[in-house]
Amino acid sequence: MKIRFSAAFAAIVLLASCQKDLGINLLPNETSVNNNATTTFDCKACEYYPICDSSVYNYSEKGGGLFTSQTVGKVSSYTLTFLSDSIIGDKTYKKMRAESGQIGFYDCNDGTTTQLVYFTHPITQDLLTVKTTILKANEPVGGMWRDTLVITANQKQFYEYTILEKATSRAVGGILYDDVIKLRKDTYIQNDTVTTPSTNYLELYYARGTGLIETKSISTAGVGSIVYHRILVSAIIP
Repeated sequence: MKIRFSAAFAAIVLLASCQKDLGINLLPNETSVNNNATTTFDCKACEYYPICDSSVYNYSEKGGGLFTSQTVGKVSSYTLTFLSDSIIGDKTYKKMRAESGQIGFYDCNDGTTTQLVYFTHPITQDLLTVKTTILKANEPVGGMWRDTLVITANQKQFYEYTILEKATSRAVGGILYDDVIKLRKDTYIQNDTVTTPSTNYLELYYARGTGLIETKSISTAGVGSIVYHRILVSAIIP
C-alpha cells in the first residue's frame, strides 16, 4: 500500500508503506477527547508545519533518473482532514486523516513537530508505532537529532536529521518561497551490532506558513542521482 500523506508521511521511507488502514476508531493507548468535533486549535501556530482541517496540497512527482526543472511528473492531490484531539500516553495529538484513509497523529510545540503513525510489521504482522520528530525549526544550521525505531529484539532503524540551511529563498513549482529550512534525513539499519546506512537519503524543504514544499530522495551511489522528486504545485491551507 502506498502512503499518500504528503507532508506527513514523506519522511517515513522504509516501513510506513505497510501502514494498516485503521479508520477513525481508537488506536492502542489512544483516548479521544474531542472526537468528530470542529477543531479550535490554531493550526498555523506551527509555522513550518501547519496542521489544518481540510488542507489541500497538490504535488508533482517524478521517479528515477536525474531531475531537471523542466521535467513535469505525475500530479497527485492530497487532502488532510482533522478528526479529533487525542491523548496517547500523556501527550495530546491532532489526529488527522489523509484522503486515502491513513491516520497520523501530530504535536507541535515551540517549533518542534512530532509525528506518530501505526503500521503493521510486514513479517510478524504486529501493530507497531513509529514516533518521529519531523522537524525542529528552532535548531541552528548544523543542528542534529535522531529517532530510533525498534523493529525486533535484534534490529533497529535510526533516522538522523541535520539542518543544512535556514532563512533561504527557494523557487518551487513556479512559486518563490521565503524563510525556507533545508533538512537532510539519513536512515540506518542496525542488525545486532552492525549498522548499515540506507543507499538513499532525503532532502526536505519546509517554507514558513506553508509546510513541506519539496522532497528529494537522493542516491548515495552517484552525485546528484535523484531516486524521486516531489514538488509542491499549489496549496490551500484554511
